[in-house]
Amino acid sequence: MSYNVRRLSGRDVSILKQIQNQFDNNSYMIPTTYEKGNPAKNAWQNYSWKTGSINQKGARQGVFGYTRVIASNPSELTNITKANPQMMRLFRMFMKSHNSSFKFKSVNVDIDLVKKRHKINRGRKTMNLVVSFGDYKGGDLVLEDGMKRIRKFNTAKESVTFNAFDIIQSTEPFKGRKYTLTFF
Repeated sequence: MSYNVRRLSGRDVSILKQIQNQFDNNSYMIPTTYEKGNPAKNAWQNYSWKTGSINQKGARQGVFGYTRVIASNPSELTNITKANPQMMRLFRMFMKSHNSSFKFKSVNVDIDLVKKRHKINRGRKTMNLVVSFGDYKGGDLVLEDGMKRIRKFNTAKESVTFNAFDIIQSTEPFKGRKYTLTFF
């Protein structure tokens, strides 16, 4: 299993607190994906099925930056990016401080989500960098390779970079308020 771990610096943590403040001051910035008994049929909600957020009442999930609405369309800015342009500036500030060599176009934001086991199919070289913050206990990132070897990471203390095409990912249950950023 191939992954890289990098400890968070004091500056990194400070920037993550600024990001958290933005989310806390605008609780509707990240939409809920919960669909009790009413499965969504829109293509953009496929990821919420993969991760399990569609079944978690308190979970919120959204993408900042560029994404494809459907596979044949070129990438375009998401609506939450257009409505909250300050967030991409904060995400770039964090990455410049934390790992300036990691290139990304999008950031998936999960709030209070326990991700079920899933694999990404965005392409063979889809590198993800995952980091978490907030007032929570538990919630480790779990990575599993094709040979069922499992590694767990506390992404509140360190970021983890890995090829999301090759690795199955999930998170463990947690208590408290948890924010997770996945840069890709």
